[in-house]
Amino acid sequence: MPIDIIYLAALSSIVVFSSWITLWLISLLIKDSSIGDPMYPFIIALVAVIIFALWEGNPVRQRLILVMTLLWAARLGWHIGLRNWGHEDPRYARLRTHVQSLDKSYVWYSLTHVFLSLGALCGAAIAFPLFLGQRTSTPDLGLLSAVGILLYIFGLIFETVADIQLKKFLKNPNNNNKVLQTGLWSYSRHPNYFGEFIVWCGFFLVALETPWGWLAIVSPLTLLYILLGPLGIGLVERRMRKKRPEAFAEYERKTNAFIPWFK
Repeated sequence: MPIDIIYLAALSSIVVFSSWITLWLISLLIKDSSIGDPMYPFIIALVAVIIFALWEGNPVRQRLILVMTLLWAARLGWHIGLRNWGHEDPRYARLRTHVQSLDKSYVWYSLTHVFLSLGALCGAAIAFPLFLGQRTSTPDLGLLSAVGILLYIFGLIFETVADIQLKKFLKNPNNNNKVLQTGLWSYSRHPNYFGEFIVWCGFFLVALETPWGWLAIVSPLTLLYILLGPLGIGLVERRMRKKRPEAFAEYERKTNAFIPWFK
C-alpha cells in the first residue's frame, strides 16, 4: 500500500478521534450525550477540508468532493440539530438511565460505547472516500464520477424529502399513535436511511476512479452495517413495536425495511 494512503488515513483518524474526544468532554459539562449527532457530519466535513487544504491532488476532483461533503454536512447537521435543539435525545437519556441502573459509570461508558466506538471509529471509516479521492492528481473525472454524482444527488434529494415528510407527519397532533405510510414511506420503512446510503455510494464511485480508490468501499459498508444493525433500524423498530404495536405490525408486514419497493 502506498505510504501516502497510510499517512492520509492516519491524519483523517487523528482529526476524527480528537474531535469526538473533545465532544465527549463537552458532553460531560452539559450532560448531553447527543451533541455528537448533529456534529458528526461537520467532523466528516472537517476531514475533507483539511485534506483539501494540505494535499495537492486533482483540483477538479478535490473541489467536487469538498462541495459534495459540505452540502451533505450542512443538510444533515441542520436537520439533526433542529430535532435535538434544547434537549438530550431521548435515546441517550434512556441509555444513561439504563447504564446507571447497572451501577456502572456512564462517564466512561459514553466514551467507549458512544463517542469512540460509534462516533470516532465509524466516522474514520466513513471518511475513506474523502481522502482517497483527493490524494492523486490523475485521472480526470470520468464515467464513474459522473454516475457517483448522480447517485449523490438522488440520495441527497431522497433523504431530504423523506425527512420533510416525516417532520410534517409528526407535527400533526392527529397522527398520534399512527405510523407514516404515505409518500416515500409507503415504499420503505426507512427511506431516509436508504437515501443516506446512496449518498455515500456516490462518494465511493468518485473515489473508485482513482488508484487504490477501491479501499473506499469501507465507507458504504460501514454505513450499511450501522443503518441495518441493532443501533439503526433495529433500535428504531423496537421502539415502534412497543409504542404502536398494531399499526406498525401491519406496516412492517407490507413495506420493505430498507430498499424502496412496492407494497
